[in-house]
Amino acid sequence: MLSTAPSSTPLVSVIVPCYKMGRFLEGALHAVAAQTYPHWEVLVVDDAGPEDGSAAIVEAFAHEQTDHRVVFTRHEKNQGVSAARNTAIRAAKGQLLALLDPDDLWLPDHLASRVDAFLKDPEVVLASAPSWVFDNDPDVRHPVPEFFCDWERQQFPYSLALRNGFPTSSVVLHRERIPFGLEFDTTLHGTEDWDLWFRLMKAGIKFHLGETPTTLYRKHASAVTNHGEKLRIQLQALARKHGLALFEYQWVSSVHLSYLVRTHEDQIRALTAKTSTPGFPTRVLRRIRRLLGKAR
Repeated sequence: MLSTAPSSTPLVSVIVPCYKMGRFLEGALHAVAAQTYPHWEVLVVDDAGPEDGSAAIVEAFAHEQTDHRVVFTRHEKNQGVSAARNTAIRAAKGQLLALLDPDDLWLPDHLASRVDAFLKDPEVVLASAPSWVFDNDPDVRHPVPEFFCDWERQQFPYSLALRNGFPTSSVVLHRERIPFGLEFDTTLHGTEDWDLWFRLMKAGIKFHLGETPTTLYRKHASAVTNHGEKLRIQLQALARKHGLALFEYQWVSSVHLSYLVRTHEDQIRALTAKTSTPGFPTRVLRRIRRLLGKAR
């Protein structure tokens, strides 16, 4: 049952999937406890990872946070991050769902800032903001935060077809405003979050893009986004599912672009027509138009 808290103080359910993340989990949970927004619960789902202390960490956290609901669930077999998030979502009682990967962190005003976006605009369904990037030490951050750049903001949501600019741990969703059952696609690995953003975009929902970074994204060398071939395979699966122009200009090969132009020419032409402004990177337009010319 969802929370019936007053609308001015909606309950936020923090969704934390875990797999071999025991060494990071305590830091993520402490970042939740440090939030200036007080109305939250935490749901941690261990996706049948090896014993790494996650259960004990969550149990200790629950004893510290007696004013908050803290739930730990363990899958009997490994099912993937999407299934772990879905398990947590089904158990959540909050009107709002805040995604938090256990190796990432939040700044103290993250939840307050996102809740404020929902309260100010009753049509917003997804609220997010830039995220500082770090490697090992959260106090040593990359100079440019991770998010949509200026031209991507100008062309949003069309630019979402080019790149997933949302750091997952920066996203908060208003579940009661989503026009379909909220679940991550368990057949996708590495692009399951992008797939959800696409489904929301196609449903015509309203996004709120904040200006100030409120999260910290840990950059791993082993992340799927650092492996071009794996990512290309997942992008192809995403394109087949949505039938949209998913030509990620940083990673997708010319062969993949050609495939998309052949199979989704009408959608791509419509997208380039809508994004033919000075803010759109000329190198992207040149590449797309060159492929469109060959498709005629």
